[in-house]
Amino acid sequence: MKEEHRKQVRKATLKSKEILEKDIGNQLKKLGIYPDRRTSPEKLNLPVEKIQKRERILEVLDKLKQRELGDKTPQQFYTGEVAYTYFNRIIAIYLMEKRELLSNVLEPDPEFGNKPEQLWHFEKITNIHQRDTLYQTYFNSVFNEINEEIKKVFDTEDENSVLFPSANAIDEILGQLIEKIPDEAWKEEERRKKKEERNALCI
Repeated sequence: MKEEHRKQVRKATLKSKEILEKDIGNQLKKLGIYPDRRTSPEKLNLPVEKIQKRERILEVLDKLKQRELGDKTPQQFYTGEVAYTYFNRIIAIYLMEKRELLSNVLEPDPEFGNKPEQLWHFEKITNIHQRDTLYQTYFNSVFNEINEEIKKVFDTEDENSVLFPSANAIDEILGQLIEKIPDEAWKEEERRKKKEERNALCI
């Protein structure tokens, strides 16, 4: 990959992870979970669903206290892991689209209101119009389908999937991948992968 493209990919990757970490961190705060403290759930007036999410996350954070996390608190470490998990899922789907293993999952289409075609149809079928709920339901359905073939990375039941990025965060990430990284960079990556696959077959 050309150095210019490498820099563009690196910059978009770092920005995407930054977006996700901020988004997940804000969601944790709404559950009363801060890097240095926890707010009593009674003060937050949370619905049952969010209380259950909070309890599961606190179990994960308590386990993390037993590990060496460097200079990060369990909350900061968990935030990074969740961000990393979702970035990997989204970039994997995007690369699958580029390799034509998937189609119309992420790429916006002007004919469908500048939404991915599959998302447009999904919204019509499910009649879900609240964007965060729509995105979570849509992407988890995609993740679950892929998880039948690729285990672990797309497991929507694992501890890093308790929370889900907001629709705004996902749109920002897709903007980074689609608008900030030129098609030629993806083509170079595709050629590199194909070369690696050919070399592996020759071993």
